[in-house]
Amino acid sequence: MNRPGTTPRRWTLQNLIDFEIAVADKDMASPRGELIQEIRKIKGDSLTRKRRGLLLWTTAEGRPAMGQRLTAALSLLTAMLCLAAFFTAAGSAWGTYNAAHNGIHVVLFLALTLFLPWLIFLCGLLLMMFRRKLTPLGIAGGLMIKFIKSRLSIPAMTSGPLLENSGILAWRISRSLQMIAVAYHLGAIAALTFLVFFRHIHFYWESTTHFAMTRMLESWVAVLSSPWARWIPPAVPEVSATRWIPGQVPDHSATDTNWWPFLILCLLVWGIVPRLVLAILSGHRERRLLDKLPFQAPHHRKLWRTLDGVKRDDPVDGPLDGALVIDIGGIHPDREALRPFMLQHLRMNPKSWESTGVLDEQRTQAAQAAIRQAPAGIVLLAESWALSPPEMRAMIGKIRALHPLKRIAILCLFHVEKSDELNQWHDFVDSLNDPHMDIAFCQIPI
Repeated sequence: MNRPGTTPRRWTLQNLIDFEIAVADKDMASPRGELIQEIRKIKGDSLTRKRRGLLLWTTAEGRPAMGQRLTAALSLLTAMLCLAAFFTAAGSAWGTYNAAHNGIHVVLFLALTLFLPWLIFLCGLLLMMFRRKLTPLGIAGGLMIKFIKSRLSIPAMTSGPLLENSGILAWRISRSLQMIAVAYHLGAIAALTFLVFFRHIHFYWESTTHFAMTRMLESWVAVLSSPWARWIPPAVPEVSATRWIPGQVPDHSATDTNWWPFLILCLLVWGIVPRLVLAILSGHRERRLLDKLPFQAPHHRKLWRTLDGVKRDDPVDGPLDGALVIDIGGIHPDREALRPFMLQHLRMNPKSWESTGVLDEQRTQAAQAAIRQAPAGIVLLAESWALSPPEMRAMIGKIRALHPLKRIAILCLFHVEKSDELNQWHDFVDSLNDPHMDIAFCQIPI
């Protein structure tokens, strides 16, 4: 639990899993009064308040930390797979050592320790391009999560939250896979270093197509050594001098000292460094998705309405100035009576008023022109009984085409509050999945 007066700032994957499990729990207890008061004191725009408020609710109730168990188990499983990859690569590198020649076959070494992991990676990318529903990342992630759930006896109710946030989980799995690849390359480096320092070994290659293989290897050596060839010339081996020919004893004295630093630098520069970059990018993408959580699912909005309250008695500093009010259907309410409500509850200061959906074509065209030039947020004024989803979707779609990120607030006016009408409006707004959309209700003479 958090200390009193502290509010967590950023979501994590384990917080998100705990939140989704708690929201899905039908036996969830009502939030404490002091917690609701603390949430309603949070400052900021509506989306920021929702993110921080829901995070505070998630971490303050002292529920079982199922998300922490799952992410810790995922980290432990990643460490185990890293250890397995390390020894697998070490065994593969050791397997390229030929006792008869007392040397390492450099082509096999590069193929097994450097090219094979990248070939698997590229095949995965191609599969993702042509079969988006069946990806190596999804298969690996599914197997890892299934293994974790079976070993830790994690309840089945975690499956829903994991599927709903599969994008975030996928980047976490991607980061784990990159670290496993790093461990694989480190295992190859460890085996090669052991052989170099504790045994007097040589390096060779062999092929029936001597000239073709020589040209190909020289090209590959030139490409792979390009990052360091200018600054570390000894780490650029001579290909032709290391060819093994049956019945001949090659002179390794001038080439052995070139191949092993070349191979180690290949694994560092072309193996470990790119994988670390991909791991960092995966972590960054996960962080960005967590920071942009909209919480627009119906059960999210329902919980937030309970925590934040439909009405807030305390005015909020800094209302959005210059808001445009669109009167849908020509309600013509008392503007001065509505202005305090908009300032206090919507945090929007109405500047101009237009009408649409009436028989006056000029007024409708004027409203459309005002929407195009709207300097701040837009308030859609409607009667609670007059919800027409197709018409509202069309109007909101036109506004979003011009202003993708501008705040829109729907203000429903009613004489007598009817719960079925209010629920219909809430369900409609929930179905839009728009993080910059608000709705409020006001009882006022029309």
